[in-house]
Amino acid sequence: MVGTDGSTTQAGRGVGRLVLVIAALLAVGGIAIAFLAMRAGGGAAPEAIALDDDLCPVAPQGIAASAAVVLDTTKPLAGAPAPSAVLREISLELAANTELRVYAVQTEANAPLASVGRLCKPYHGGDLSVAAAKDQRDANRDCDDLPAQLTPFLRDAAERFCVRRSALEAKVDALAGAAPRRTVTASHLLDALGEAKRQLAARPQPRALYVYSDMLEHTPAYSHFDLPWTRWRADDAAPAAVPGAGLTATVFYLPREGITEPLRPRRVHKDYWRTFFAGVDVSFVDYPPAPGYGALPLMDVAATGAPVDADPALEEELERIKQLRERIAGETAALQAQREESIAAVAQLENTGRAALADQPGDEDAPPEVAIDDEATDADVEPPDADLDAPPDATVATPPIAETPFAQNEQANAPPRPTPA
Repeated sequence: MVGTDGSTTQAGRGVGRLVLVIAALLAVGGIAIAFLAMRAGGGAAPEAIALDDDLCPVAPQGIAASAAVVLDTTKPLAGAPAPSAVLREISLELAANTELRVYAVQTEANAPLASVGRLCKPYHGGDLSVAAAKDQRDANRDCDDLPAQLTPFLRDAAERFCVRRSALEAKVDALAGAAPRRTVTASHLLDALGEAKRQLAARPQPRALYVYSDMLEHTPAYSHFDLPWTRWRADDAAPAAVPGAGLTATVFYLPREGITEPLRPRRVHKDYWRTFFAGVDVSFVDYPPAPGYGALPLMDVAATGAPVDADPALEEELERIKQLRERIAGETAALQAQREESIAAVAQLENTGRAALADQPGDEDAPPEVAIDDEATDADVEPPDADLDAPPDATVATPPIAETPFAQNEQANAPPRPTPA
C-alpha cells in the first residue's frame, strides 16, 4: 500500500518479503525434486545405445576396454574353486562397455587355445547403486539383487547380461567337469597364453588378461612335471613377442600339494612366469593348495642337457646338513674309541686281580700275615719264643705251641721275664 506521501507502508513491505520467500522455496524444491528423480533413475545411467547379441556396442568406437579370461581345464579341478566362481568375480570389476572374451587351454599343440564365449558388460557395477537407504545393502550389486530404481535401459541391459553370463558359467563348469581326474596328458600353457596376448594386442585399450590355472606347463618341449623344481629355469620361459604396453595380467594361482605348495618351489615357479610376462604388470592371487596329480611323461630330460641351476638357499642347507653329518660321525667314532678303551681297561684290571690272587700262598681263609707254606717241614720252623739271652749250655724248655696265631703273636710280643735274683 502506498501512503498519501508516496512511501510504502509497513504491511506492504511484509507482503513483498513473503512472496520472495515462497518463490525461493519453490525454486529450491524444484531442484531437489529433479535431483531425487535423477537418483531414483540410477544416477549417471548409461545412455541407451544399440547392442549386439553379446551386449557389445554396435558402434565401431563403442567398446571402451578389453579383457580376456584363460581357464586351464586340462588339469583335475577337484577341491579347487569352480571356474564359474572365478568368472563371476572378474565380471564384477569390469568397467562399462568392456568386451570380455573367455578361453580354455587345450591339450593339442596345434590349437592350444579354444574360444568359449564373448560378452560385453554395458554398464558399470556402480551404476546399480541407488540413493535409497533400504537398497544400499551391498557396494557391488549383482544379478540376484537388482534394485527397483533403475532406468528401463539399465534394467534391460543388466537382466540380459545376467542371462548371458549364466550361460558362460555353465559352459566353463561343463569344461571343468570334463577335466582329467588323475593323470594329465598335456597342457600347452605357454602357447595358449602367448596366443591370448596376441589377440588382446589387437583389441582396444586398456587391456586385461586373467588366468585361472596351476601354471604347470607340460609338453614335450618343457614340463614342470618331468623336471625337478631345481631345474625350473626362468630363462626357459621366453616371453611371447607381443608388446605389453597397456596390458595388465592377474594370475589366479592354484598351488598343488606336493608340487608347488612348498614356498621355495612356488617362488621359483612364479619367477618362471614373471619372465614370460616381461613388460607386463602381472600380479598373483594365491588360492589354497589343491590336491596334486600325476602326469604322463613327455619330456626327454636327459636329451635336454640343461644344467642344474644351483639354488643358493638349497646349497646352503645341503652344506649345513653335510657338516652336521660329519660332526655326528666324528662324535660317534670318538665315543666308540672311548668305549673300547674302557672295555680294555676293565679287562686288564680283571686279569691283574686274578694274577694277584693266584700268587698268594696258604689257606685262603687265613690272614695273609700268618700264612704257612705247605711245603715247609717241622724242622724248618724255629720255636717262636726261644730265649736269646740264655747261656749256650743252658737248657731252655720249649713252650707249647699256641693253639691260635693270635696267641702266638701275643706270646712273642710279651716283655722278657725277669731273672730271679
